[in-house]
Amino acid sequence: MEQAYIWLICSVILIILEAVIPGGVIIFLGISGLVVFGLLKAGFVDSVYMSFIIWFIASIVMLLGLRSFFMKYFEGKTRVQNTDEDIDAYGQNATVIESINPSQNGRIYFRGTSWSAKSEVSIDKDETVIVIGRDSNTWVVKKINQ
Repeated sequence: MEQAYIWLICSVILIILEAVIPGGVIIFLGISGLVVFGLLKAGFVDSVYMSFIIWFIASIVMLLGLRSFFMKYFEGKTRVQNTDEDIDAYGQNATVIESINPSQNGRIYFRGTSWSAKSEVSIDKDETVIVIGRDSNTWVVKKINQ
């Protein structure tokens, strides 16, 4: 098989792989291969070594010169989410299932399970409280009207 068509086949495979493994790198390797294919077909290059040198240089130029330009317009979907679940819990309501005293922790029902809880004031069972913080595995709560 002629060297030019090997470059064409490999280039097309690399370009297709960009759809499978996105990242904006593989496509430039494939496009550089198409450049080498064009130069081989035009007769400007005839050596295997020169083909690889041109492919390498074209790949580096495209990666350094064009990748950042294209990433501005074709950037992936990214979003930053809160990784501290406690922040989402602050201000949420919970139900006291075991009385809480300043000297003794009680229990609250929060987010579908039972948790240890403490407060600066006494809170009776079945009252609704607000989560205001956390101390290790113990939620800090206060009365709603406090």
